[in-house]
Amino acid sequence: MKRILLPFILLALGIGCFAALKNMKPEPSPRVQETFTPSIRALTIPAKEQWHAHVQAFGNVQALRIIDCVSQTTGEVLFRHANLEAGAAFKKNETLFRIDTADLQLAYAQAKSAQAQARLTLQTEQQAAALATTEWETHIQAYPQADTKTLDLVQRRLHVEAASEHLASTSEQLAFTNRQITRGTITAPCDSRVLERFIEQGQIVMTGTPLARLWSTDAVEIPIALSLDDAQALGIAPDYIAEGQAGPQVHIHAGDTNWTGTLQRAAGQINPSSRMLTVFIRVDNPLAGPQPLVPGLFVTVDLYSTHTASVHIIPRHLLQANSTVLLVHTTEDHMLFLQEQPVSCVRIEGDTAIIDGGLKQGDRLCTSPFQMTSERMPVHIDTSIKEAP
Repeated sequence: MKRILLPFILLALGIGCFAALKNMKPEPSPRVQETFTPSIRALTIPAKEQWHAHVQAFGNVQALRIIDCVSQTTGEVLFRHANLEAGAAFKKNETLFRIDTADLQLAYAQAKSAQAQARLTLQTEQQAAALATTEWETHIQAYPQADTKTLDLVQRRLHVEAASEHLASTSEQLAFTNRQITRGTITAPCDSRVLERFIEQGQIVMTGTPLARLWSTDAVEIPIALSLDDAQALGIAPDYIAEGQAGPQVHIHAGDTNWTGTLQRAAGQINPSSRMLTVFIRVDNPLAGPQPLVPGLFVTVDLYSTHTASVHIIPRHLLQANSTVLLVHTTEDHMLFLQEQPVSCVRIEGDTAIIDGGLKQGDRLCTSPFQMTSERMPVHIDTSIKEAP
């Protein structure tokens, strides 16, 4: 019997001990959950400012005009300028080559002789016509019924006309021969520099033989490629031509040297491969400054639009992917919280975003990075840190 009751007794003792220990446990104190409020930096939005669209592009300087000097007559090259080598500079009308024109001089003398003979023939015919006219008038007085159908022939008017046309023909031949002689002297068509020389003194050249290649030093141009967005921001249409209208301001620099240019024209078509629009910048008197702007130089071109707009300019990284920014708002009990604000971004320029809508002066823009935010998330502005993006 005792063996049967012993387990029940032990179980009762265990339950009693557990109840006693449970009553001895102190009551847990209630735990107050603390709310974490992140500290942020904020940027106060200033008043709107006037903004010009700015586009930076790159390009190589090219000669505005490349001139191929070509022989217009046949003969031996009797003279070549001693300095006619690549890189040499020449003034307008300075003689570069002289080609032998002895055969043309003979042709000129013959043409001049033919002209004199034609002039004599004309004068003779004019005198004969005057005499025939006098005789005809006497004949008409004696015979009023005479036939007048052959009047031009009788008065030698056709002879005078033929002699006059012949004189004009010989005069044209003389002028043509004289032009051929003058073409034997090749001069610089403008202030220029030599790119390449093809012939030497003593060589025989034919009509059309290349002699030298020059580039005009009065101006150079720089073709640059713009995206369609950049072209639109600058107000440049694909068919743009300056024609006296005020175009974008153009500043060119290479290293520490700067030049000023003008936008002359657009290519008139979009490049089908790059989807870019090519425009051409012109710089007058490129060799006039302390540092010449020569063909082949790689330069940076900054273009600024002539029209302005009132905008807010903020750091680019503060603009979120969905065209919103984080603004700091204040509740009625002076608590701060974040809220997304949609904005209208007209352009991205480098590290800045150009905003023309959605912000106003005095707004506080959160500049601290967040992995994620919640709607109306409470924040605290850390005033120990100066406002900065």
